[in-house]
Amino acid sequence: MNRPITRYVFLISTIISTSTGIFIGSEPIPTAERAALP
Repeated sequence: MNRPITRYVFLISTIISTSTGIFIGSEPIPTAERAALP
């Protein structure tokens, strides 16, 4: 039972994290990917 909403939330959060990283310019790795890493 995969809900499309979860997919959209993940996509939006990834875009926001990437945009924030680009705006700051000091973090090449998005926060979402860093949090996803073990």
